[in-house]
Amino acid sequence: DVLKGFIPAAVGVAAGGRALGLACGIAAMFGHIFPVTRGFRVGGKGVATLGGACWFLYPLVALGLITVWAVLVGTLRMASVGSLAMIVLLPLGVALRGRPGWEVAVMAGAAAVVLVRHWPNIRRIVRREEQVLG
Repeated sequence: DVLKGFIPAAVGVAAGGRALGLACGIAAMFGHIFPVTRGFRVGGKGVATLGGACWFLYPLVALGLITVWAVLVGTLRMASVGSLAMIVLLPLGVALRGRPGWEVAVMAGAAAVVLVRHWPNIRRIVRREEQVLG
């Protein structure tokens, strides 16, 4: 799933620059969440695919987010908490890297879509019913 975002972002940058790379990465995320082959339903939640695009476009931000994910999962033993923290921190990381406002806005929008897809996980976390690893 990570490569589903990484490769389109890389090809987009090579073919037409950073804006096209970002558009291709976001399109890959939407394609993973709403797959054509399944009637635009029953897709994944998009974290890994968006993460792959970020890995190419914002490698230092991605490294920081992966570190946050690893610490949270190691401590709380809930992958969903780590994923949610990464998604919430993503636009902030892009902004702190000094990227233009339009890139921050695009990543905030993509993060919002992923958060909406995680709504069932968020409810389970609040109710303390989310599965723990191991």
